Amino acid sequence: MIITKDTKRPVMIRAAECRQCGNCCRHGAGIVLSQEIPRIAKHLRMSKAKFAGKYLVETDMFHTDVHKFKQEKSNLPSGSCVFFSNGRCKIHIVKPLFCKITTCSSHGDEAVVWYYLNYLVNPEDPESIRQWAQYLTVGKNIPGGELKYLVPDRSKLKKILNYQM
Repeated sequence: MIITKDTKRPVMIRAAECRQCGNCCRHGAGIVLSQEIPRIAKHLRMSKAKFAGKYLVETDMFHTDVHKFKQEKSNLPSGSCVFFSNGRCKIHIVKPLFCKITTCSSHGDEAVVWYYLNYLVNPEDPESIRQWAQYLTVGKNIPGGELKYLVPDRSKLKKILNYQM
């Protein structure tokens, strides 16, 4: 299966079924979309504000504000997700899309890029495109994630990359 920017979400979820091995959760924490917060908070029987304050940290990825689950303190570069306990995800049945699709399956790496392209990279935001261009110098890409497809106007792309926009 080839994953592209335009692959539909249900296909992605089937393509990356979680085996609940804990590897992803042990080495970082997932991204939580704003629209996912109410569902997870309800499952935990908490208000959205209390859930966000206790379990989420705000950060910026590709010039887009996002929430990530907090991580447990660790001597390693990243700790485990706050919801990872006894080798399992404590919120597996309501976990966010990022956690559902970015698994250690054979399509996990491509699923991460798919997520970035469909939820974080904004082709209308010059800084988002510049950050994506920087990511592409070291990161994985999938078909449809090339700069020429995100910003088809070559003149505009050149101005963005040269900080003229």
